[in-house]
Amino acid sequence: MAEVGLSYLALAKVILHAAKYPHCCVNGFLIGHRVDKGRRVRIVDAVPLLHRWQVLTPMTELALIQVSTACSFDTNSKLQIVGYYQANEQLEDETPGTVAEELGEKIMSQFSDAVLIVLRNSALVSISDLDCLKVYSFVDSRWQPKNSNLIFLDNSRVSEAAIRSCLKEKLYRSLTDFDDHLENVSLDFWNTKLNEQLEAVL
Repeated sequence: MAEVGLSYLALAKVILHAAKYPHCCVNGFLIGHRVDKGRRVRIVDAVPLLHRWQVLTPMTELALIQVSTACSFDTNSKLQIVGYYQANEQLEDETPGTVAEELGEKIMSQFSDAVLIVLRNSALVSISDLDCLKVYSFVDSRWQPKNSNLIFLDNSRVSEAAIRSCLKEKLYRSLTDFDDHLENVSLDFWNTKLNEQLEAVL
């Protein structure tokens, strides 16, 4: 079973997406690649997807195609969609749900070590040692929680402190998801400017 390495940028965007829409279920794609001869999946970025829908829609399929195509253009980095994240609407709900599992299986058809990440809503209060996440992998024909010893955050203490600063500075106001982009196509759901702001916090 592959280890999972998570970048500060990816985790920050997952948490900021949930912080921007605390009353909604939010989700998105995780971008990354294999490293260490395939022993680790490195997640380097997150693409915020939806905050209005909790079902599979043509817009979800469109986003999947657009993001996959964009990743394929960068042949040097070997980036691709390696997983899916979700923050549930209900405070205590830490399960992926049917939609997440179905999307996870679609991703897994292109990337066999795909992961599902569910954000624990307590993450918006306390961020510590990745306790804010539940990571699932597909084992024995079903999605199961991954051993926490196989999950790592880059430079964890610095990253956690930086994410707290991002929340304090309300950088989530700058985040755009694919839903926002569909309403106004001039909005950048890749969040290029936000990425720069996040890197500046480190």
